[in-house]
Amino acid sequence: MSISVLVKGALFSAPETRTSTKGKTYARARMTVRDGEAKTWGTMTAFDQAADHILQLQEGDALTVAGRARLRPYTDKAGEAGASLDVVVERLIAVKPWRAAKGEGEEDAHPDDDIDGDIAF
Repeated sequence: MSISVLVKGALFSAPETRTSTKGKTYARARMTVRDGEAKTWGTMTAFDQAADHILQLQEGDALTVAGRARLRPYTDKAGEAGASLDVVVERLIAVKPWRAAKGEGEEDAHPDDDIDGDIAF
């Protein structure tokens, strides 16, 4: 049984490209979801355009995904029971930090740094 979910968290490893036994490529990413002190691990599986977007992300990037999910029970190395959230991604929103390429002796630059004048709010 699967349920529709909206989950926010952060990637704790870089997304990977995988190929199914039928030859279809997809993306798989691992995500940490926190609720106060509680932490849940999740595996995100994405196809087509959603896979293209997830593969542009890196470890630590924040994202919110909507999709079909199910809980998968597991036992960790210490013998503690837990559950992992497996989500087939239908939609996603990612907050990707600015990672500027910088040369030796240069400071981080943002593309909006060269805007002159005041911004009206």
